[in-house]
Amino acid sequence: NEFVQQLAEPLGIRVARREVERALNQLKLPNVEFRPYQLRRLRDQVEINLSGLLGPSVARDIVKRHLGFKPLTHGGTGQDIRYVERALGDYQNQLTGLAGELDNLRRHYRQTLQNLPIPACSVGEDGEILMWNHAMESLTNISAEEVVGAKLLALPEHWHALLDDFNRGDDLHRYKHRLDLRGKPHWLNLHKATLSGPDHTEGGSIILVEDQTETRLLEDELMHSERLASVGRLAAGVAHEIGNPVTGISSLAQNLKLETDDPSILETADQIQQQTRRISTILQSLMNFARTGNHAHANRYEPVNLHRCIEESINLLSLSDKGLGISFLNECPASLQVLGDEQRLVQVFINLLANARDASPDGGTIRVAGKADGYSA
Repeated sequence: NEFVQQLAEPLGIRVARREVERALNQLKLPNVEFRPYQLRRLRDQVEINLSGLLGPSVARDIVKRHLGFKPLTHGGTGQDIRYVERALGDYQNQLTGLAGELDNLRRHYRQTLQNLPIPACSVGEDGEILMWNHAMESLTNISAEEVVGAKLLALPEHWHALLDDFNRGDDLHRYKHRLDLRGKPHWLNLHKATLSGPDHTEGGSIILVEDQTETRLLEDELMHSERLASVGRLAAGVAHEIGNPVTGISSLAQNLKLETDDPSILETADQIQQQTRRISTILQSLMNFARTGNHAHANRYEPVNLHRCIEESINLLSLSDKGLGISFLNECPASLQVLGDEQRLVQVFINLLANARDASPDGGTIRVAGKADGYSA
């Protein structure tokens, strides 16, 4: 609309609107355009079209007087990189000698930046985005065509807030910045290099964005494993200390059965021994489970009895106060074996049975059955 209004004075509103719409269609630009680079292209296209109607001199004079949006900076030098590159692309086949070699070198360096595996963007001193490489497109899910030539202000809010704040700030590095993308947390390292000196009189900067999400998740997983290992060592120590008095209680109950014929006392002694055996089984399961995470036994596969694995898993789940009304039935054959890591299989069964328990109604029963299938179970 601004272009139409500015051209309406020399051409009239009807002709001005027609010529602007014609240029927009030729360049395939939307009616609302704010990117400086695209506005410069639109200005040049209008001049080209008017040249065919009014002659080059008249068209140039009209555009110069009434469309003041020129591809020049405050210093008066043509430093719109995108604009200049577009012009060089149009003259690619006409450049020869040293000019052609310099253009090939320019294309080589630009392609190198575009294909960097690290997300990178270049920003002018006024906040205009000059370069947005392929890795940056993948990280942000924003194509270069949408943003190159636009200001950082045109980016989605979260990217605008991050990049604009970092670009304006004094820090050259920012580490482990959390940003939620597509509903998932990401951790980013940002690095900035200022473009200054005699070859960059207009300033600006280039920003590299490292996606450290995978590294951060691995660090969190490692810390969690270390905490589990500490809890396992503590559980093993506690189980050992409890095991000694439980053994003593079982021995006393055994002696009590030898010293009396009273049926009620014998029944009580049997119940004591039964409960001490249950405690011993649970303690043994805890001690076995505590050994999980011992890297010395990683990838050590041995024959494993699946019935015993399931039984240990049920014993460990019985320690929780969740799903007290749910019963577990271990119907896996006692002879069924596989080659594997027993403690990791126990972990697998704990996860499976816990999920089944959480999805079962009160009073439900969870059955675990198994059978041999050739060399598999």
